Amino acid sequence: MAVAYDEIGIWSEVKLAIIKEYASAYAKILDAKRRESIHSLRWLYIDAYAGPGLHLSKATKEIVDGSPLIALKTTPPFSEYHFIDADPRRADQLKGIAGDRKDVHIYSADCNEILLEKVFPRAKYDDYRRALCLLDPYNINLKWR
Repeated sequence: MAVAYDEIGIWSEVKLAIIKEYASAYAKILDAKRRESIHSLRWLYIDAYAGPGLHLSKATKEIVDGSPLIALKTTPPFSEYHFIDADPRRADQLKGIAGDRKDVHIYSADCNEILLEKVFPRAKYDDYRRALCLLDPYNINLKWR
């Protein structure tokens, strides 16, 4: 399978840097809470518009990790990863990047349905599940009921 890259500008690169810092801080805080008092605490990373996982910088022409790869490289790791992209080619590329990891779930479908039916039920507060959910659509097409 040929690898596809989205070409991204500086603002997208800044956004990815913010995601990297935030995901790291989020995971560290929840990991500390799990170790201190809530041993069953788990945290999920959810990306409703995951994209292909890799990008090409317009500025440098270098390959840049997208939000899914940033999440997968975050330490401490998330308990589960849920990547959604409506484009089957992007979802297939993410599957290739994730490999056989059992903690990674990739969906090629409309996030409006997948989030409500399959992903959000896995992040119930009463079950000590928390989630960092990234909603960064290519266009505004969220349909919340």
